[in-house]
Amino acid sequence: MNARPLLVSVLASFLFSPALFGGDSLREIVAKVEPSVVTLEVFGGKLGSGFLIDEKGTLVTNYHVIEGAEKIVAIFADKRKVHVAGFIAYSQEKDLAILRLAESEFEFKPLSVAKSDPAKGERTIAIGATHGFSGTITEGIVSSVRLGSEVRTIYRGYAELGYSDDAQWIQTSAKISHGNSGGPLLNERGEVIGVNTWAIVHSGEALNFAISAHHLRKFAATELEKVAPLDRLPPPRPEKPVAAERVPDGKGRPLTPAERERLAIRLDTLKRLYQQRIVLFRQREIVQTEIIGLKRDFTRASTEKNQLLAAVQSMAQASGSLQGQATAIQQRLLVEPDLATRNRLQEQLNSIAVQVQANGQQAQALAAQAAQVNAECTSLGSQLQAADEKFRRLYVEADSLRKEWLGLMDPFGRLAAGEHETAIAILTEWIVLDTGFWLAYLARGYAYLTLGEPEKALSDFETASRLDSSVSPVTLAASGKAVGVMGKYRSSLAKFGEAIKRDKSYALAYLHRGEVLAMYGEDRRAIEDFQVVLQLEPQNVEALRSLAWLLATCPKSSYRNGAKAVDFATKASELTRGGDWWCELALAAAHAENGSFVEAERIARRAASIAPAEQAELCLGVAKAFAAETPLRVETRFADSPAPRDVEPAAPAASAAGEAKKRLHLARLLLNAGKTGIAAERFREIVKEFPGSAEASECEKLLAEIEAETE
Repeated sequence: MNARPLLVSVLASFLFSPALFGGDSLREIVAKVEPSVVTLEVFGGKLGSGFLIDEKGTLVTNYHVIEGAEKIVAIFADKRKVHVAGFIAYSQEKDLAILRLAESEFEFKPLSVAKSDPAKGERTIAIGATHGFSGTITEGIVSSVRLGSEVRTIYRGYAELGYSDDAQWIQTSAKISHGNSGGPLLNERGEVIGVNTWAIVHSGEALNFAISAHHLRKFAATELEKVAPLDRLPPPRPEKPVAAERVPDGKGRPLTPAERERLAIRLDTLKRLYQQRIVLFRQREIVQTEIIGLKRDFTRASTEKNQLLAAVQSMAQASGSLQGQATAIQQRLLVEPDLATRNRLQEQLNSIAVQVQANGQQAQALAAQAAQVNAECTSLGSQLQAADEKFRRLYVEADSLRKEWLGLMDPFGRLAAGEHETAIAILTEWIVLDTGFWLAYLARGYAYLTLGEPEKALSDFETASRLDSSVSPVTLAASGKAVGVMGKYRSSLAKFGEAIKRDKSYALAYLHRGEVLAMYGEDRRAIEDFQVVLQLEPQNVEALRSLAWLLATCPKSSYRNGAKAVDFATKASELTRGGDWWCELALAAAHAENGSFVEAERIARRAASIAPAEQAELCLGVAKAFAAETPLRVETRFADSPAPRDVEPAAPAASAAGEAKKRLHLARLLLNAGKTGIAAERFREIVKEFPGSAEASECEKLLAEIEAETE
């Protein structure tokens, strides 16, 4: 089979036939095209969509839907299932595959393919099995028609998808999600203009792409090829080191065998959960259909029972009226002297007796029928209650599986890996399932904060605070950073102060406060906070990186220290295995401050090679500055900050005293946090390095107290 197999020529007449629909309403279009769209179950866990293009059962879908497939089942809108017999053609570069369904007694209804490319602004309709929900409809417009070469220049991930530069893509606002890949993208006449293929999700906004029907029209001019079995498809292409393969620190380094094995187990579990959820959704559909039928039967039976009871009551009333007439006739017979009249009255009385007896028999029959229908109502009511309970149980079970699936999707790991948009999508779905899960709000808030949306972040942090009854320092520190980024300096420091008051050993509060202080130009206080973090957590990468960055780039020369910056940045780089672009850039800045511009340029270019597109440009710009032997200086973010500016130390003599005070302060924090052993070591260091000072005397007293408590 060639790399770009060709479709049968006999399809040409169909593909260029007149459109099936002209200007129909959305409801009419969907009603006509839905029987031609299928859900594809690929054994092995994948799910996709497809659509018929001729009456022989020729089916179009995406190549990535069937890649490596050994068995595929097409499920129609009316729940019919037809196995896929094999494939006719495929193109990996265009992500197209042409399949043939097995022979069936069912009638196949094809769609028509548009004769020309759509115009920008034209209405679009996407149909497919979004996340397993077959027949899902989304509407939009044609945003643009682009060649792959243009997409490649805008979206760096295009190369990893393996699509060619000459692939023609229809960009549409109709949402394309997992499961409706391979489904048709239609115009307002119900003609196929593209095949739903992929999407870019950024900050909650999706850019959706369908491979143009232009390529289907090209296939139509080719020669007939036999249907090949699915096992003749090429083996699955090797996986690229994309986001799903990143390790928990998210630095994109190659996986170790143990990590790959753990990832494989997790992916297998995800597939299992996904398949279980599909089964549950189908069971739910069956039960829901059963409930609708039971409700219909219950309503019918209840109506019939009420009608029968009304008829019985009507018979009883009629019999009562006849009994009254009979009584009146009997009274008249007692006084009537005329024999002929008496005979006539007796005949009337006999007729009434016969009618009363007939009414009684009919009433008995109706009452028995009503009792039978009432029993049916009772039975239907019990069945309906059982079905309702089963439906609720399936919902609970599906939600439970969904939560387990979301947990395995690891939104917190993805957040740490820098996959913020993906983390937000997963956490948002988690919040829908569990509105009381405050950690989800907290994590999503951090993702929003990283993406530069502090207002959304603060909203999530405040929600987390409301749900967290203890109002932990975690939410206070997070809120402090959000309001700090928004320019609310005093409010930010107040929140940090409250967080530290609640837990003096909470490193993240010091870290975030240091970050905010650095934004407002309070470099000295920021440096102190980062040092506190490293006292509490010596391997805290963010503190090492931030401290190195500040020591290398802050405007005040008295605070800069290239040698120390290199030490801190080197440690951060080692902890992240050289895979964090920000740590590498801090290391480059540190080397530049230390005068090693050649090394600084080399490391900055390495940072650019592993950074996202926007940050890569920044790193390259910094590398050019280092090539010109220009060190990096970063000014405060808020130039008109209400915070008091740092003051340069007055004299070197004051510097030593200040250092002793600062180190004593840090050691006291450790002692208050219960880290007695580490605090004692710091006290001894102060006594040794600053003999005779007031701080050394204070440390000796504290050491004596610690030893006394230990005894």
